[in-house]
Amino acid sequence: MTGTESPDLPLVEDVDERVVPPVPEHIGDTGLPSAMIEQLLLKMLYFRGDVTGRDLALAIGLKYSVVDEVIELLKRQHLIAVKRSLG
Repeated sequence: MTGTESPDLPLVEDVDERVVPPVPEHIGDTGLPSAMIEQLLLKMLYFRGDVTGRDLALAIGLKYSVVDEVIELLKRQHLIAVKRSLG
């Protein structure tokens, strides 16, 4: 052991079990109200301008399939518009 190592902290190699949270598949799985996700998406669109749906999802750390529900709701409410589709 060199003088810079701390004897109280385990080495990364010693830790076999890692805690990985489950990936949310639906809005309810996030534990956040859908209104909060709507606000995050609208805020990002306001500050960034034209953004793809996939980039919006990546920016808030969710899969597109989860964010798609909220995007469709915002489109029906005419709060956002689709400029083009990449298919």
